[in-house]
Amino acid sequence: LALDLAADDDLGIRERSMALVPLLTDGSDRSVASLKFHLDYRKSGIVARPGVLPHRAEEERRRFAAHLLGFVEGHEVENALWASVGATTRKADGERAFAVGALGRRKARDYQRELFRIADDRQEDDQVRRAAVIGLGLMVAPDDRESVDRLARQVRNERKDEIRRQFACMALAEVGGARALEQLLGMARDNVFASDDSRAFLWLALGLAGDKSPDARAFLLGEFRKARSAATRAPLAVALALARHPEAGKEVRDAIGKTSLAGCAEFLAYGSLALGMLGAPGAGDTIREVLRKYADPEVKRQAAIGLALLERAGALPDLLDLLENTGTNFTRAAVVTAFGLLRDPSPAIVDALVGTAFNDRNDDSVRSRAISALGALVDPREIAFSALLSRGYNYLVRCHALDEIATWL
Repeated sequence: LALDLAADDDLGIRERSMALVPLLTDGSDRSVASLKFHLDYRKSGIVARPGVLPHRAEEERRRFAAHLLGFVEGHEVENALWASVGATTRKADGERAFAVGALGRRKARDYQRELFRIADDRQEDDQVRRAAVIGLGLMVAPDDRESVDRLARQVRNERKDEIRRQFACMALAEVGGARALEQLLGMARDNVFASDDSRAFLWLALGLAGDKSPDARAFLLGEFRKARSAATRAPLAVALALARHPEAGKEVRDAIGKTSLAGCAEFLAYGSLALGMLGAPGAGDTIREVLRKYADPEVKRQAAIGLALLERAGALPDLLDLLENTGTNFTRAAVVTAFGLLRDPSPAIVDALVGTAFNDRNDDSVRSRAISALGALVDPREIAFSALLSRGYNYLVRCHALDEIATWL
């Protein structure tokens, strides 16, 4: 059925692209061949929807096929992806970027040298170079000091593309290991970024890579204490939570107590989320006070997720109250996302999610989050924290430019 739908000219490009997804669960030669067919830039026959140029429809299909091939086993798939990088015209750099990212996801180390060449090539398209950096973060081995140092130079030596420098920080965090942590900590101490927007990437990367490092924890706590604005403390609070700093809970709670909505809604929101990530003792009272006191949708949705992470089933009454009594789609979507984080398929939660999903008076974004949460309730797999939170409910994807990182990771 999936193969037939993917080849149906009467369907739009999005429907045909989504039909490719079930092929991942099959793994047969026929399914892999179909994905490779949809990747091939020379194939045609896609019927674009009205108002969509045919070449744009073709490009979207090939991007999606490249992304999916990143999950399929087999060395011949890597060759097909690399052929797509080399054969696709420069007018379709978006497709080449997806293929480069898929090679990284596959940890195709035979192509590691080529990805470094792309990342270093100043004549190459910026989007493709950024994809190469993220791909390298997924394939470089932690004990490969030479490659880790070369990836770090994407931060230290680059002066033009600030986004690629930010991506390189997150790539080093993904590599992990002692050398990547040493590089990140060195860059943080050397203050290699000029703006807090870019420093936030470095702080978050340091939190991800330094969850067992006393030096990384001490540096982040020092930056939090000397931060001059509540807005600067927001990413630092999340970074401290990622680093699991044992003293961070009290520091964040005290700072929330001194912050007003006028002072910084962003810190109230992500400080509450950080408290939930930390599992800080007594933090439930602080988060509930934030939920009670502030009506700002961003504050409520992050605080709701923080409370779910902190108290699990104990947060259920507060979450049900928010679901029933809040009037904003942002908050309702966050509440149903929080239900999924509870991993508790109790009748009260299932009834709330089913009722939300099938109530056509709810916004589509809320209904889709409810359906996703129902799946999360019964999914036994452990998923990374950043992947658990739906798109838009995570500080990492709120930072500018990281929507692209979400695509690769």
